Amino acid sequence: MMLDIAETLDPLLDDRHKRWEEGLLDDDDESIADITLQLVFFDGEEAFHDWTDTDSIYGARSVVQLSNRNAYEPHDF
Repeated sequence: MMLDIAETLDPLLDDRHKRWEEGLLDDDDESIADITLQLVFFDGEEAFHDWTDTDSIYGARSVVQLSNRNAYEPHDF
């Protein structure tokens, strides 16, 4: 279902970006034009010893740290 949603949203986001480039959108904020769709799937998020806030979901926490650096620039995870 998530992949179907991504396939549906991708051309809509492309169209929005194209309309922004052509000046057909009222929004002057360039960061809005660079909105992308990213699906991130995590595997192996188990704790090494005991499930706690600091011993679990390592991949998800790493992605959040990277994305918090600059929310509008794409990242290579």
